Amino acid sequence: MTTVSIAPSPSQMASAALHLERRSDWRFVRIDGTRYAVLTSGTSAKTYTVRGDAAGCSCPWYLRTGRQCSHMLALELAEAQPVPASKARPSYDALYPACRTAGCNDVADSKDGYCDRCASDREWLARRDAAGRAS
Repeated sequence: MTTVSIAPSPSQMASAALHLERRSDWRFVRIDGTRYAVLTSGTSAKTYTVRGDAAGCSCPWYLRTGRQCSHMLALELAEAQPVPASKARPSYDALYPACRTAGCNDVADSKDGYCDRCASDREWLARRDAAGRAS
């Protein structure tokens, strides 16, 4: 089927914008060497397959009219937009901070910044000191 290119309507532009907002949900697959994008419709939640070069779609609109659909338009617009820069990933030390006790290299498991062993030792010492003061 040959795609007829006509200027997109305002409703197609709105639908394409909705698809672009959900760009992170798109999946890409290869079938017989051709790249396809798998998009979910914004209104019906049905999944449609769009050729990677935006030359065809499995949605009823394209199959009925042969004209560019909002899925194809979204794919074209996405190709024209720069890919957003990914956020820097946190370092290992930021995700798993070291215990605050000098010389301990364990991972701090609790919010107080101590590993389980050091937190247990501190708690035992505090109880021992409290019991010593009480007697």
